Amino acid sequence: MKIKAFGTTVVIHYTFVVFVALCFLTDNTALAQVMLFASLHELAHIICLILLGGKVDSISLSFVGVGLRHSTCFSYGKECLFLLSGIFVNGLFWVAGISTDINGALFLINALPIYPLDGGRALKLVLNSLFDLKLSDRIYYFVSFISITVLFIYSVIVGNVSFLIITVYAVIYSLCNSYD
Repeated sequence: MKIKAFGTTVVIHYTFVVFVALCFLTDNTALAQVMLFASLHELAHIICLILLGGKVDSISLSFVGVGLRHSTCFSYGKECLFLLSGIFVNGLFWVAGISTDINGALFLINALPIYPLDGGRALKLVLNSLFDLKLSDRIYYFVSFISITVLFIYSVIVGNVSFLIITVYAVIYSLCNSYD
């Protein structure tokens, strides 16, 4: 379902409705909290985007959370600030002791230097501002590869299925999409 609100397209996927219904029907508060804090993470991006003078093109709600699209061209610094705003919010909740397991995981996962995660996008911007694009890409791919490899090995050794899913998602997303 698509709706227009304040000049922004909001897309609500059926998977989001099913996910919310399952959370209520199964009384799974942990999943509901993950969705809540992931949504607050995205809300921080939205607020930061607007405060920096940008415009939200679309917001997407699905079982994987809230997605945000914008076409605003920022300087490297403003774009990094925008990317790190969500991580910052999860870090604040984590330090404040609010749902520490969930916010700690969201903070750490999103801070990883892996594309498409916020930390990976921010690292790419920093490297682009410091080096020519060819060297920047080489450094970025190396750091991203090492990070994915370490996360994969950790996931297997510890038996953490969530981290393994995130690793597979990052690899598939990276292979299917160009770096922006």
